[in-house]
Amino acid sequence: MIPINKQMVFTALLILFSFSIHLSQNLIESKKIGEFQKASNLVYLSEGYFFISDENENSIIKIDTLGNIQKVIGGFGWENSTFDFPSDLFFASLNLFVCDKNNNRIQIFDRFLNFLYQINSDEYLIYPQSCAISAQGDLFVLDSDNKRILKYDMFGKLISEIGYFTNGEFSLENPSKIEVNGNSDLFVLEENSLLVFDLFGTGKAKISLKANFTNINSFDNILIISNEKEVILLDISSRKMQSLEFTDLNSTITDAILIDKNLWVLTENSLHQFKIFENAKD
Repeated sequence: MIPINKQMVFTALLILFSFSIHLSQNLIESKKIGEFQKASNLVYLSEGYFFISDENENSIIKIDTLGNIQKVIGGFGWENSTFDFPSDLFFASLNLFVCDKNNNRIQIFDRFLNFLYQINSDEYLIYPQSCAISAQGDLFVLDSDNKRILKYDMFGKLISEIGYFTNGEFSLENPSKIEVNGNSDLFVLEENSLLVFDLFGTGKAKISLKANFTNINSFDNILIISNEKEVILLDISSRKMQSLEFTDLNSTITDAILIDKNLWVLTENSLHQFKIFENAKD
């Protein structure tokens, strides 16, 4: 992760939204893989595999970049390796974290989708909607029922609550997804707003978006924010943004990730690879 000054980060973000600096774009779809019922979340393992959650099937699918399915786990249930609404995925230290929302737990698997352990608590993990892990190993869990983010240390001990109603202007109202950018900042997507906290829970910025967005990821210094028909790339270091609209995909966009110069766009029914060619423009 490239170290950057925190104040510079948020100055950059504010400039991005205030002046809408754009890049000229040339997208070429190079691949379409997979057949899903209602795919909702996507993560990538550098060995060349994607992990995709399917809400209708209550399943997690491991698939390679050629579209070959390696393994599928799940089905409706409350035992290990079964789910009741897998609402988010996150990869850390070669382990896959799955928010098993309606079972009030997070299940952890190795990269081969073998069950390892779970995190659950009747007192705290109330409908975990989304999760993310910092470079220090702290786990952040979005508790959608109580509209707060729970921070745990690497040993599973609850450290603090973030965004609760006592946080004033940074209180959460309808959060959908969270993302941690390395060791610096916690981003919270809330409809047409992006809230930014430091990793101790102090609010730093609240930024208005031009529309409602439903998912967020990061790649190096770039945030990838998506909704049904659009993906926005926010380059924090260069102070530029790229708005990409997709009007001819087969179904609704549910997630998007960036891998080098390739944008992978997940819809409810398939996964699309786009090569990005860009030239800076004032």
